[in-house]
Amino acid sequence: MKIKDYNLIILNRKKVSDDLYLLTADKPQGFDYLAGQFVMIQAEIKGQTVQRAYSLASHPFEKFLMFYIKKIPNGLMSNFLYQLPIDSQLRFSGPFGANTAKRLSNHTHITYIAAGCGIASVRSLVLDIKDKRVQTVVHQEKYESNLIWQDILNKYSRYLPILSRDDKDRSCWHGHVQDFMDEIAADNTSYVIVGPADFVTSVRAELARRRLNSIEIHVEQY
Repeated sequence: MKIKDYNLIILNRKKVSDDLYLLTADKPQGFDYLAGQFVMIQAEIKGQTVQRAYSLASHPFEKFLMFYIKKIPNGLMSNFLYQLPIDSQLRFSGPFGANTAKRLSNHTHITYIAAGCGIASVRSLVLDIKDKRVQTVVHQEKYESNLIWQDILNKYSRYLPILSRDDKDRSCWHGHVQDFMDEIAADNTSYVIVGPADFVTSVRAELARRRLNSIEIHVEQY
């Protein structure tokens, strides 16, 4: 798939929490990608050219591009995009990334383990594989209000949300992914771990320690 530059026109922005938001953009003509890939968004910010990678939460059959973004304290791009007026135009390049559905074809069961906005690429993958594999989605978040896309994930997967701070919702597990590895880990499963580097490293080590049979682990960290 050829890497090119495209225009990105902002269509909508939805606040999820104080530090999380959904950004929807126009899908440029001729831009093709695979579920699980990401793009590099570019902008001129405070006199410098800034470029950041963002996973595509949208599926290729959808007519828009969608990103799930966390505002980083003093983060140039995440705060810039949050304040950018609707209909503004940017540039992006892509697509990039090898963690696509094509890499997940060796097993009948796929388990996604995501933290925070790492759930973005999982949404796209779940929609792509929905009728082809048994899927489990483990999503660690701080609060119940941050569990976006519950309807989609419940429809096409066994959805297991874990809340690290909010203990009001009794339908969710409470704590961290590492607290529930005995319930999550299984043989003959492909794993996709998405999240911050320390989260990915820790979860991967927990899976390796269990010496599971015929295990494949794919990771994406940010």
